[in-house]
Amino acid sequence: MGLLRRSPASPPETTSAVVPDARLKALGGGKVLARVALRGGGTAAATVPALVMVATADPTATDEDQAVTVPWELTDGAEWLADSATLLVRALDGAEHRLPLPDGERTFPQVVRERVEASIVHVQTRDLGRGVTVRAAVRRSASGDLSSQVTVLGAATRTAAIDRAGEELEREVRSAVGLRA
Repeated sequence: MGLLRRSPASPPETTSAVVPDARLKALGGGKVLARVALRGGGTAAATVPALVMVATADPTATDEDQAVTVPWELTDGAEWLADSATLLVRALDGAEHRLPLPDGERTFPQVVRERVEASIVHVQTRDLGRGVTVRAAVRRSASGDLSSQVTVLGAATRTAAIDRAGEELEREVRSAVGLRA
């Protein structure tokens, strides 16, 4: 006769990091679309207006010390790092947020991708040569406000030529969606 084993429904590191939906909704400013308990503790949630990352489920911890909220329109993108089962989220300000997801988690990365893409109204890129690309985008916030952004990829230092190309491309994307340049 074989041995019967009972495994917990989820690993201990994920069950200890449950943050209530009400707190996630308050931090993120809207409905929680997807949430995940992170390996090693903490919780990440995709709300309608933002990505919310909470370091601990401790109800006595202050949100200023424990939570990071990044609106989707200020999220540059995300990348799946398969070797570490980690979702790397890049904000426009250069901050990188590593979210170690539990094995088999597929929904959360999909929702992050959908929310980032939903914030993009129009985007254009221009190759400046020597590995430098300028990208200009018009993004929509959860409240419907439009803003434009310029990102320079591949340049170690900014030059006047790169800045001019960025300004020109930004005028073009703003004009394409009816915004004043």
